[in-house]
Amino acid sequence: MAKRLENKVCIITGGTSGIGRACTEAFVREGAKVVFVGRREERGREIESQLRANGADVLYVKGDLQQIEDCENVVRACVEKYGTVDVLMNNAGFGTFKPMIEYDMVKDYEEVMNLNLRAYFILIKECLKVMVPNGKGNIINLASIGGITGMPMQVSYAASKGGVIQLTRTIAVEYSKKGIRANTISPGLTITELVEAGSEVEKLLQSIVPGGNSGTAEGVANAAVFCASDETPFMTGANIVIDGGVTCGPCAPIF
Repeated sequence: MAKRLENKVCIITGGTSGIGRACTEAFVREGAKVVFVGRREERGREIESQLRANGADVLYVKGDLQQIEDCENVVRACVEKYGTVDVLMNNAGFGTFKPMIEYDMVKDYEEVMNLNLRAYFILIKECLKVMVPNGKGNIINLASIGGITGMPMQVSYAASKGGVIQLTRTIAVEYSKKGIRANTISPGLTITELVEAGSEVEKLLQSIVPGGNSGTAEGVANAAVFCASDETPFMTGANIVIDGGVTCGPCAPIF
């Protein structure tokens, strides 16, 4: 039986930790050739070696995606290695946690926007240069429920993720006739290095989840594999929400 992503060439940003690493591993298991990106070179090389030892066809690219040239280099490296790009998975991102009035406009606003939204835009633009002539392509952007509902103390993060959702919808409409699909995944509370299992932060966030539980990076990765596959060719412009029901109705405020 053929694997779901057999021989697809995929770029995954933020691929050395959390959801990005889970996506890298899941895509490889399903037969994809993966170019994964991260800033921490030692960790990236270690993951690359581990995956190759298990037979995976992968390439690690060091990159700070707040830098325009690094975004462009990722796509260039992928094309040089594999000749094409079939799937782009934009995942890298971060946020700060403080009242808006205390924001530093560089660290708390510009850097968040540059990584969470501008980098997505640049990477999509560069990948479209490859995908459009091919007449096919698949773009998956990681957003957040913060792009759907208000997130106190995380205004720049929430604004960037709202931008990602609208960016994705617009790409879906603009490039549908070119054979390009674009979809968003919006996780809620997810256990990663940023929110450790059993931590006080997790317990606080679980208080607004109807089931009082948490999502996993692997669960999000499964959704990403689904989006990257050819199983739903009519799905574009969608936003898959993985939040345990938080955005379905009223919930207790955190703050």
